[in-house]
Amino acid sequence: MITMVVTPWVIAQLSENATSTAIASVIAAAVAGFAAWATQRTAAAAAVRNQSVASRTDIELAAFERAKTYYTDTIDRQDAEIHGLEDDVSGLKTEVAGLQQGRREDRAEIERLADELAVAKAALHMRYPDEF
Repeated sequence: MITMVVTPWVIAQLSENATSTAIASVIAAAVAGFAAWATQRTAAAAAVRNQSVASRTDIELAAFERAKTYYTDTIDRQDAEIHGLEDDVSGLKTEVAGLQQGRREDRAEIERLADELAVAKAALHMRYPDEF
């Protein structure tokens, strides 16, 4: 940034005819310098604001991507767990069906053995009527 200072000495050094033109030139240069300084300052402030907005946007996009990845991973993991649990339930249902079939077979065996016991008891009762 260039600034010019108009002092009485500068004005005295100029000839009288050139004084008004020189003063106007000096004033124009001062105004131009001030305008350049103000423009540069405004541009710098705008750049900071744009960078801030861009940084915030980048941060928000990164946060969204992390959340999206987290939720996608969570959903995939839960789907895998559900499929594993469905397989476990299917295996348990097969095992329960096998146990129920074994229980029916055991009941039939108990009934057959109860009948044999009743027949043996009747036979013993007939053979040894006083013992019972």
